[in-house]
Order: sequence, then C-alpha cells, then structure tokens
Amino acid sequence: MDVAFVTLGCKVNQDETAGMEELFRQAGWTVVGFDQPADVYIVNTCTVTHLASRKSRQMLRRARRLSPGALVVALGCYPQAAPGELEQLPQVDIVAGNKAKPEIVQLVQQALAGGEAEMKNSSGFYTLPVAGGRDRHRAFLRIQDGCRNFCTYCIVPTARGELGSMPPAEVVARVGQLEEKGYREIVLTGINLSSYGRETGQYDLASLLGMLKQGPARIRISSVEPHDLDKRLLEAIGDNPRICRHFHIPLQSGSDNVLANMGRRYSS
Repeated sequence: MDVAFVTLGCKVNQDETAGMEELFRQAGWTVVGFDQPADVYIVNTCTVTHLASRKSRQMLRRARRLSPGALVVALGCYPQAAPGELEQLPQVDIVAGNKAKPEIVQLVQQALAGGEAEMKNSSGFYTLPVAGGRDRHRAFLRIQDGCRNFCTYCIVPTARGELGSMPPAEVVARVGQLEEKGYREIVLTGINLSSYGRETGQYDLASLLGMLKQGPARIRISSVEPHDLDKRLLEAIGDNPRICRHFHIPLQSGSDNVLANMGRRYSS
C-alpha cells in the first residue's frame, strides 16, 4: 500500500517524519509524494502559532480532497495540544500525539482493518529508526525532546511534554550509522537542545560533544538558547574540529521589558 507524508514546523518534525517513513518501508509500504494518490495520508502537524495550526488543518482537508477514500491521520504537536479541535474535523480519521509516532504503522493497520486505533503513548524519550531524510548530504538527528521553560506565550511544553534525551552512547552509535549511509553533515537537533541531559543531570550537551570527536562527518548544532551558551559549552565546541563554527541563537526581543513579560531567562 502507499502512504504519503507532509511535515509542518521544526527540524525535529522533519527528522521524525523521515523515521516514520522508514518504519513504513520496513513494513512493506511504498512512500509516495503528498500530491500523489495514496491509501494513507499522514500530516505531521505544527501548532506553535495559530497560522501553523491553520495550515495543518488545510493540509488535512487537502489530503481528503486528493483521495476521498483514503485514511487521513493528524499526528504530532497539534493533536497533543488540542485534540478536540481536530477530532471535530470530518476529514480526519485518526488523531494521535507525538508519543504515538513509534507505533504509527500499527495504528494505521488497525484502522484499515476496521478496528479502533489503540494509542500506547509510551512515556519518556521515544526513538524512531535512523533515516536521515531526503537530503543526500545533511541528516538531522533528534537527540532531545520537551521543554520546561514555560515562557509566557509558548505552547511548546504542552505540545512536546517533559524533557527527555537520547543516551550519549546511542547518539554516538546513530551518528556512526548516518555516516555509514554517506551523510557528510549531521545536525543535532531538539525542541530545546541545550537542555540535553538536564532531566537526569548525568550528562549534558558539552559532555556529549566531547564523545563525538571521531568520524568523517561535520557536526552542526541546530540551536542554543542565549542563557545556555556558557563557557563550558564553548570550550567543548572549540576543542572539537568536527563542530561547525556557527550558532543559531534565538533572540526573541531587544527590549528587556518585553523579554521579562515573555518569561525569557535573559536580557538584551
């Protein structure tokens, strides 16, 4: 059977879509483009803004128009944050949050067989197969999930849940697998990447980078919060020739009053 994906939102979603596509391939499915006829359409949603939520709904309606008899799945952050809104859409057959992603093939097969999709929603950090995505040279590797900052305006802690991190040894192993697949740049990504390991206190992003000194691929850090860019992390990057000399630092405002009202943990 054929399955089609469309991904909205962040690099984490892109990485997870690649992993879910691999799950379907392993189960004998064919992954096709979203504009092609398919038996199942999966929209990996975003809800970080009202525009993202609206676009997610538009893509779900578009899937139904493309193949009126197909199974349409709303998956990810939007269902996690506001499942009731999507359950009211007549175009949608399955509504499932982020933690259902590792079980997506089983959920779809249950629904196609006429049964009710059983949501397992496993706790903790969930993993998907190493896939890399459609880019031949650059792969994204999700090593962190969740956020506990609870900024004034932000829905991310609701959509992605508590902090969780991939163990360092598994990160090293997955980087090696991506290198074996031929990727020459690996982007370490997460919902709040600089919170990596903070839920256990046993490791952090700086110590992880110290374990990634060997290998042919470049390592890129996707994003670091301003208050987490400390001396120890900078030294870990400076000591590792594999790390790209580039930072994406999200500065939400240049006004200290606005930053304080937003609940951000830094000043201009």
